[in-house]
Amino acid sequence: MRFHDHGGRDKALAHPTLKVHLAAFLVVVLRISSFSEPEQVRVSHILVAVPRGAPEAYKAEARLKIDQIRDRINSGEDFAAVAKQTSECPSREKGGDLGFISRGQTNDEPFEDTIFTCKPNEINIIWTHFGYDLLKVTDHK
Repeated sequence: MRFHDHGGRDKALAHPTLKVHLAAFLVVVLRISSFSEPEQVRVSHILVAVPRGAPEAYKAEARLKIDQIRDRINSGEDFAAVAKQTSECPSREKGGDLGFISRGQTNDEPFEDTIFTCKPNEINIIWTHFGYDLLKVTDHK
């Protein structure tokens, strides 16, 4: 590697200490750039939809349904299989898998607050503007 100083003379970057410092600098830059990737979680969900303005009795019935679904999963049934049978979201075709989600991607604060604080394989039920969501985080990166 060569560069020109202000006098126009060529100087070789051959000094061993300079090479070590440049290599260390590049390692630091690469590590810093890896931290700039946003936190992501992979999440699966099962939705029991509740229309806006639904009566309380409808909401109570939906809550009972999502509780029963959670009980099935907690008793050992496969999450993806139960999602395919019960979810009211198109993601049911993929076993409820929503893929990796970054913060700010969904515009749903309760949903994101929950998935980014969950431990892998933990099951949570939350209320969103779609209805009741049963959430399972499967990976964090």
